[in-house]
Amino acid sequence: MTTGERGARIREVRQRLAEEGPPWTRPHERDFETVSMPERDCDPVRDLLIAEGVETVVEVGLAYGSSALAIGEALVALDPPDPQHVVVDPFQETAYSNVGWDLMRDAGLDSIAPPIKEVFTDQGQTHVEWRSKHVRSPLIDGEGGGARTGPGERGGAGGQGRASGGGARGAGGGGAMLSGVGGSGLSPSKRRL
Repeated sequence: MTTGERGARIREVRQRLAEEGPPWTRPHERDFETVSMPERDCDPVRDLLIAEGVETVVEVGLAYGSSALAIGEALVALDPPDPQHVVVDPFQETAYSNVGWDLMRDAGLDSIAPPIKEVFTDQGQTHVEWRSKHVRSPLIDGEGGGARTGPGERGGAGGQGRASGGGARGAGGGGAMLSGVGGSGLSPSKRRL
């Protein structure tokens, strides 16, 4: 399958998700609209990742997969030799019935986005052991939690999607603030999407 065909497949799944919603939602009123990155914010995230030439992205929280599909589209468009989209979501199976992961597979992104379901906590901090071979590895953290963003860097401590050592802040439904600190983020300045 060519890069163009892969991109078209991802866009088709993204469009279907935006128009029809996910095939399954949790039994909370407007849950998809509440927990997912709005479609209007997904394209700017994709475009920023492309502009920065990322090869690896760490995303905390998959939920219904809207941001993950945009990230995957960016990685496919860039076509690096070894793209990585690390998705950390210990609740994808139990709370979301794997609906986000199923959409990722439908889009053909399962080969670049192996899910990490195993996390451990230590004194209220969530930790994930992960190492990137790429220097530029932004952390997309939609809601609480944290992750290692690269060798020796520790991500957020819960709350409203805080992340340190490079990454993003989600303000719940309002998009994401992508910031770069050191060599692991997107750029030396903060950008509001």
